[in-house]
Amino acid sequence: NKVCLIDFDFRAPSLHVFFGKDGVKYVNELLDGFTNLKGYLIEISENLSVMLASPNPEDIKKEIRRDDRGEMRVLENLIRLKSELKDFDYVIVDTTPGLSYRSLNALLVSDLILFVARADKLDIKGLETLLDVTKNIKTPKLVVLNRVIKKVNLSIPVAVEIPCSCDVSMDYPFFIERFPHHDVTKGIERLAELTKSFKFSSY
Repeated sequence: NKVCLIDFDFRAPSLHVFFGKDGVKYVNELLDGFTNLKGYLIEISENLSVMLASPNPEDIKKEIRRDDRGEMRVLENLIRLKSELKDFDYVIVDTTPGLSYRSLNALLVSDLILFVARADKLDIKGLETLLDVTKNIKTPKLVVLNRVIKKVNLSIPVAVEIPCSCDVSMDYPFFIERFPHHDVTKGIERLAELTKSFKFSSY
């Protein structure tokens, strides 16, 4: 499948470090004034492209100070961006933890929402709040527990549990490519198969 991964964590962008890419056009400016995708899409491999959030400290400060004015325009640009990316089988938007105007806009244009949390009290409490705040968004939602050390009993339905492992390193090439038989890889593959089972809207 052809995949586009978008860094939507404007306050703490990280994909530019993960993929070792910098000095390109950033998705921040695309949302503020949509033109075209030239220069924004970075091809990582034949089936994977990324769009990066700006790591520039001034851009990060701007995002922290941002209020809700202009967010309707951002939502409109997001809808247009989704349409422009119609050649991809999947578009994954990696948002900031918690809620912000930008992440809420991303949820509104999504066909499937994945909430990822660690299996500890703080994350679970935050997850419960997120689910309550977004309950009126009718988009299908899946809960993924990450870094699970032992079985936990929750009132929240959990789609996939990914075990904790010291073997995991956050670098490229992907862990699952280097360790195809690892338990973490198996958990991610279960999540991928579950995601692929959903019927997504056409553009």
